[in-house]
Amino acid sequence: MPLTSDDPENRRTKTNVYIVRRLGLVAVAVLVVGDMLLNLGVFATFGLSLLASAGVLGVLLAIAAQALLGNMVAGLQIALTDPVRIGDFVVYNDLWGTVEDISFAHTVIRTANDTRLIVPHSEFLSRAFENWSKEGEPVRRIVKIAVDYQIDVDLVRQKVSEIVQDDPRLVEPPVIEMVEADENGVILWIWLMGTTAFTSWYLHNEVREKLMAFLRDHKDGVFLPRQRYMQLDAMAGDVSSVPPGARQR
Repeated sequence: MPLTSDDPENRRTKTNVYIVRRLGLVAVAVLVVGDMLLNLGVFATFGLSLLASAGVLGVLLAIAAQALLGNMVAGLQIALTDPVRIGDFVVYNDLWGTVEDISFAHTVIRTANDTRLIVPHSEFLSRAFENWSKEGEPVRRIVKIAVDYQIDVDLVRQKVSEIVQDDPRLVEPPVIEMVEADENGVILWIWLMGTTAFTSWYLHNEVREKLMAFLRDHKDGVFLPRQRYMQLDAMAGDVSSVPPGARQR
């Protein structure tokens, strides 16, 4: 019976079982072939001439199998150090997806467009990657909204709460913060924690879409980003500013 994918401990056990079982099969196959050759007397038939060339042959085999052996060792490293498990949501090389399988030589990642990315273990561990499921299933995402200085943050908090009210995909109440301000306006961050990586993705897209529609329609978009400029009258020495509601064309 397959282990449930929503339990991190089960995913860890499943990953270890998969890797150790496949490495064990390879080791058993090598031992069986070696035992058959010994029983058939192959080495005795060739005699000392084979032994004389065994060193060269061993070096050639080691070079030929270097990549395979490296991937097998890297697979054992994954089982022992637990950086990733079957069912984890990862971002690798700017692609995000779910770890679907871990064989003795490569990792299979199912991407967002339902394709399969096959990555050798040695290459997978040689690059930094994000594991969004390392500490459990819930994943936090940030919705970044650029707005004008006149923004009413409390109104935004109220609207976001209305959007996500009773949404089963949400793990905890959203948090809205003003994290940046410059000459063009301010940046709001909306922290959303979804039940899984996929649900949090769709949830934060939905919140962004509905919040932008609200800001667009509220008081003719008074809270949307805008640029202000000064108008100089060189002859009269008069300095005037464009009304706050006017946007630069």
